[in-house]
Parts: sequence; C-alpha cells; structure tokens
Amino acid sequence: RVVASAARLAVRTLMWPVSLLLLSASAQQQFAVVNLIRHGERNNNHSDIHLTHEGRHRAAYIARCVGEARHRTMAFPLGPPTKLLASERPGSATKKASNRPIETLEPLSAKMGIPLDLLHFKDINEFDNYVHSMQPGSTLLVSWQHKKIAKLAASVDPGGLSPDRWPYECNFTQWSEPGYTTEVEDAIDNCYDVIWQLLLWRASPTDRWRTCVPHRPDTHERAARCSHRLVLTS
Repeated sequence: RVVASAARLAVRTLMWPVSLLLLSASAQQQFAVVNLIRHGERNNNHSDIHLTHEGRHRAAYIARCVGEARHRTMAFPLGPPTKLLASERPGSATKKASNRPIETLEPLSAKMGIPLDLLHFKDINEFDNYVHSMQPGSTLLVSWQHKKIAKLAASVDPGGLSPDRWPYECNFTQWSEPGYTTEVEDAIDNCYDVIWQLLLWRASPTDRWRTCVPHRPDTHERAARCSHRLVLTS
C-alpha cells in the first residue's frame, strides 16, 4: 500500500499508523527505518556530473531540516538518521559518471558527523546486505539514482508490496522546480520531492528484516500490513 501525504521534511509529527505499530509491538520485536530519496536536481547536460544550483539548495535544505531535528517526525518515525548511504557512479564507456547522490547527502553528513557510506549504483545485492546488517532502532537515509530505487526497495523484502518504478509526476509538490527538470528525455525528472520509506520489522535478532508487519504483533500468521510509503518532502 502506497500513501502520498503532504508534509514538510522532518517537521510534522509521527504518522499515526506507524506509531500504532511501534507502540503495540511486543518487547521481542524490532524495528528499523530506511528512507530512500533520489539525488538533487541535475542539469540536462549529462557531461555535468554535479548538482545544479537548485540541487545544492536541496542538499542544504535536507542538512538543515534533518540535521537539526531532535524528535520523531513523519519522515523519521524512529528519530533522526543514524546511517547515511549514497550511490557512486564512476563512469564507463557507456555511462557518464555522477557525483550527485553523494553531493546530496554530504552537507548532512558534515552537519551530523555521520560517515557517508558509498555503494556502486548497480550493486543491488550489496545494498540488500547493507540494509540487513542494520541494528534495531536505527534509521538509514539513502540517496540514489531514481531509476534504481524501486529495485532497492524490492531487494530488501521481495515478498513485500512495492511500486515498480519511481513516480512519473509529483504535481502535488510545493517545491517549485526549475523548467529544465521537465525537459529531459525520460519525462520523470521533475519528481524530486518524495521519500520512499520502508518500515523494517523482524520478530527476533536472528530473523531477516521484513517490510511487512502483522496487524497483531502476537500473531505471525495474520494478514500483513505493508509499510512501503511515499511521503512528500517539500
């Protein structure tokens, strides 16, 4: 189930469905959160591997809002991020390099004093391993290329409910995008203002993280509540 909710990043209070899940959990159950965002705005010029002015503005905005938050919010229901991860694309004969995912989280990394970990943008398996090494109660903020984010989400829990692609449009956003973001060939580069949020759950430390939790924590066989959400960030 995917829910789009108007909210300001790291400002609104805890979303009630998530709070109910956390408050009703048994002492043995464990939770973690993964927030996936696409990198900041890019130029139509593919030879430019860096963020645009608007992209740098977004990175600074993320650092300010997330880095200064000291309480639980809709975007961060377990509290501010404890881990940061970005994709790296070094470039090849067929693909231009990109520093944009890294540059999107570098200001936040510096502000919070949290190391920014890096993975190759195509290494879905290593991303899965990274997520499943997370400790209970932790929150991971990820910056990646938007075309890979659906695969990242699906890799964590193939049995969970996951949209098959990044959304085509974000007309509901309050963030005013420059015209160049709507002129690229794939027609989906104007959608920067979404968090793809995974609420991870496991019954015990020996289990793998899952993205679905039972309606009643004491009954594993009951229908699952899937936790994939799209949350607006502007």
